[in-house]
Amino acid sequence: MYEIDTDPATPQNQVDLGTLSALQRYQLASNTNTPSEVLDQLALDEDWLIQRSTAKNPSTPPDTLAQLARDKDRDIRWYITKNPSTLAGALTHLVNDVDSSVREGITKNPNTPPKALTQLVRDESLHVREGVAANLNTPPETLMRLVVDESLTVRMRVAQNLNTPLEGLTRLAGDKSWEVQQDVAKNHNTDPATLERLALSNTWFVRQAVIQNPSASPELIKAVYEDAVKMGLLNGDFVRSVIQRNVLAPTELCALLALYGEAIAQTIVNSTNIEPGSVLEGQLTSYSFRPASPRVIKSTNSSILSAEAGVSYVRD
Repeated sequence: MYEIDTDPATPQNQVDLGTLSALQRYQLASNTNTPSEVLDQLALDEDWLIQRSTAKNPSTPPDTLAQLARDKDRDIRWYITKNPSTLAGALTHLVNDVDSSVREGITKNPNTPPKALTQLVRDESLHVREGVAANLNTPPETLMRLVVDESLTVRMRVAQNLNTPLEGLTRLAGDKSWEVQQDVAKNHNTDPATLERLALSNTWFVRQAVIQNPSASPELIKAVYEDAVKMGLLNGDFVRSVIQRNVLAPTELCALLALYGEAIAQTIVNSTNIEPGSVLEGQLTSYSFRPASPRVIKSTNSSILSAEAGVSYVRD
């Protein structure tokens, strides 16, 4: 007779399942080192807890998972959608499942094929459509159909998806919701012209997202910053975002440091080339810094920084 070891690192030899207790069978079903032939048998177990554990186990053979995908137990089918070993065929079979949580699970599995995701694009469940909008396997033409979805969160997921075509991002930039506009501004595939358009938004969350986008030009970032100065709408988070893009002159940084002090000092140290002996360095000497995480700093040979390269500092 074989001893059952619950340690996942311990390989399980072939066992006579008829001699094991429910607990021992459950342990086998949960162990990723259980042989595939044993998992095949456990998938037929009369105990639903054991079947569910088998459905969750990534070591369960794909053919067995495909059989479990047809089980009448909703939870077993749901676990199948979560299993990274479930193949496209089994996931496609579940597209028409009566339970929305199962259909939602399909949309979140990276193995779900584009065709199956397209079938779910008009699903009555909001969460299913959200999953379709977020999945990187969703075809661009399917994402375009979701650009006009009635749900705010679905449109937000489309705006976040890196597969969304430029045409879709351009349309979403004009969405009535600033949350959608913000997600378009964050998308690295958004073109410069659209970013310039979003930089005129009345919502500062959108403007801040624009200046954080790698595609935003230094000229655009500077223009957004100068506009904020004129309107008196600067705030700490916005200022830190601008400083991180390294587009401000030392005189501008000195002025900001006088206004925000400690709130932005660390950001300046981590993001700016500080000239030794400069006025900016002199202002920063009024702050004490201590070693923190091993991040790259751009200023060296300065009295406020350690000579050890690659060390960042935070305010005490």
